[in-house]
Amino acid sequence: MNSCVAHSKAGERRAEPGMDASVERKLLTSARNGDQAAFVRLVEQYRHLVLSLAYQMTGSAADMDDLAQETFMRAYRNLSTFRGEASFKTWLVKIVMNLSNNYRRSRKTAAETESAEAFVLASPAEGQDLQMLSCELRAQVRRAVAELPAHYRSVVVLRDFQSLRYEEIAGALGIPIGTVMSRLAKARGLLRAGLAPYLGRSENTKENAATNSTNYHEFI
Repeated sequence: MNSCVAHSKAGERRAEPGMDASVERKLLTSARNGDQAAFVRLVEQYRHLVLSLAYQMTGSAADMDDLAQETFMRAYRNLSTFRGEASFKTWLVKIVMNLSNNYRRSRKTAAETESAEAFVLASPAEGQDLQMLSCELRAQVRRAVAELPAHYRSVVVLRDFQSLRYEEIAGALGIPIGTVMSRLAKARGLLRAGLAPYLGRSENTKENAATNSTNYHEFI
């Protein structure tokens, strides 16, 4: 299998049908009361999101299943502490992001090398332009994201690769929405500058500096 295709299959963001909030609350209540089948339904709802995040944050296809399993195990063990102040999805994202960041810190050099291959964009609409680019350019995009500092990389992955709302990102990372937006703007600027040589654009032009978040998807 072509390496670009193989990595895309591992890290792709697949659209998941939304679960009605009232149904989710009932499942959470049942799970808290020991109904394992109810928790399994929650796992099935969010399994691909958790797997995708684990892969995109660590770059390790070999370990993403273990990280996903640990995420759900921790969630199950700590259901009694979940107060519903944020959504269950946001809570899961927080757990998997923490686990993934700990993983990266524990094996920093290897993870940075592997993680350059971990990325595709979140939705079909956002991914169309990327799919038309050469494998080489796609690899440069992935590497540029992988090399971002962790606090910038996290917001890029959650917003541009997983399409989470700003409120969800703020809740998952435990930072204000304003900080999410400022970090995202900085991260996108770093990516534009790093990718400029591959895109035939000057990294120092006013046009690039003023490029908004929507245009960001035009060249990654």
